[in-house]
This record gives sequence, structure tokens and C-alpha cells, in this order.
Amino acid sequence: MSAVQYTETQIGGAAGWVIPKGTRCIEGMKVSFSQPTATIAAQPMIPRIRLDSTDIKVTPCQLLLEGTGSCVANQDNVSPPMKYFPLNISTVNKDGTSGGQLITAWGTTLAAAGTTTGGWCGITFYFNDTGPVDLHVDGFHYGTEQYFYNTAALITATTAVTLTRFNEGATYRLAGAKRITGVYGIVYQVTSVAAIGINGNFELASTDFKVPFPIRWMNEPVSSFLLAGAVDSHLSAVEHIDIPCNDQTTIQGAWTNGAPNTIGAFITGVQFQ
Repeated sequence: MSAVQYTETQIGGAAGWVIPKGTRCIEGMKVSFSQPTATIAAQPMIPRIRLDSTDIKVTPCQLLLEGTGSCVANQDNVSPPMKYFPLNISTVNKDGTSGGQLITAWGTTLAAAGTTTGGWCGITFYFNDTGPVDLHVDGFHYGTEQYFYNTAALITATTAVTLTRFNEGATYRLAGAKRITGVYGIVYQVTSVAAIGINGNFELASTDFKVPFPIRWMNEPVSSFLLAGAVDSHLSAVEHIDIPCNDQTTIQGAWTNGAPNTIGAFITGVQFQ
């Protein structure tokens, strides 16, 4: 991936990937992300992935990944674990055959990269030869419907002021949506400060939600470190929810600082059917 902020790079080469013949569904995927060279102290790297295809219905599929946190100069940075994202994409063609379609993937660095070389990224797809999976989780029946993903376009800056709310600079839209099934947020310190962690909550609000309240959740814990530079950055995800919404849904994302905090930035995203 490019180290230049907001520059999209195709993953896996210009040819893309051909879905194996005989497969009937892309059940989901995992994405591996790491920094391949020495990092610059106190700067994280936050990636976003987008899938596309002219052969099968994939879009919108733009999702946030857990990035690499900042680290102290000349010390190690821990790569994030691979997270599984369900897709349930049918790969059956109109003529009844299955597989053989072309799919492409693209990666973008959202935070200004803490290295002169962009992150390395690879994708593992999960296929089956039976068709979309009928999913039941925690009493909810999500059916065999496909999962879609979308995020805010850009990161939004925060300050160190305690209990201050920051709205994302622009709303984002979901088209053809029935319900929100997952929410995601990433918040990070632009340049980390010693002995200060990150705490607060994300919020998604919309008059198109068919519930009388916004979606609000806490960030994954990010504890402080003794030395400036060593602060994790986690993907804060809440999945297997069922928030009904309008076919065309406009979302306003927000972050509210806890205490204490420092100058940083954040971005939100959703999973929907």
C-alpha cells in the first residue's frame, strides 16, 4: 500500500483475482496488515480496504481494519491480528455455473503513514460450494443476505479537551439498506504522549434509523505507556446487532473524548444488510 495519505493502491496486482470455478459463495474474508520497514516513532498507520467487481454484486464493500499503533523509536511495533469480516456474496452466474468471476481489492492509508514505505496487505477469502450461509447469532436471524460495508470518507481531527464531542466532517450514505448489523470506529493519537491513553465513545446518529436513539459504543481500551510513542490503536467493533433503517440512510459519525486525552483523529464505519 502507498504511504501517502488517502492514496488508493490495488492489492494483489492489476489483474485482480479470479474466483475459483465451482464455488457458490464468498462467505467472508480476513485481511493481514503489517508495516514492512522501520517505523517513525510515535506515529500509527490506519488502513482501509475496498472490494470491487464488474462481474458480481460486491459494492459497497469499504471497511476499516485494525492498524498498527505507534511505537517508541528503535523499538518493536506489534502487528494487529487478522479479523474475520462476513460477506455472504453469491458467486452463481445467470447461466447456473458458479465461480470464474473477477474481483479486485484496494487499500488506502488513512493516517499519515509513520514510515516512508506503505503497509503490506494481503487478503484470505473463505469460499464454499453450497451457497450463502443462513446465519443465526444471539437470537437474531440474519438470513442468507449479503453483508455490505461503508465508512466515512476522511478521518476527523480531535483535540485534548475532556468530554468534548467531535462530529465527522461529512455524513455518509447507505443505499439499499434494511438494517445496521455492525458498527466500527478507530481513534488514535496523531503523535502519542507519555502517560496518556485513549478513552471515550463513538456515536452514529441518523433520522433514518427506525429506533429513537443513536448507536453509541465505547472504544477498545488503549492504556497509557511510560514513554512517548508507545500507544496502541484498536478497531472498536460491535457486531451482531439489528438496527432497522431506511433504504437510503444518511449517517453522522461522532467521537466524544473521555479524560484524559490528547490530540488525535478518528473515523467510523458500518456493516449492513
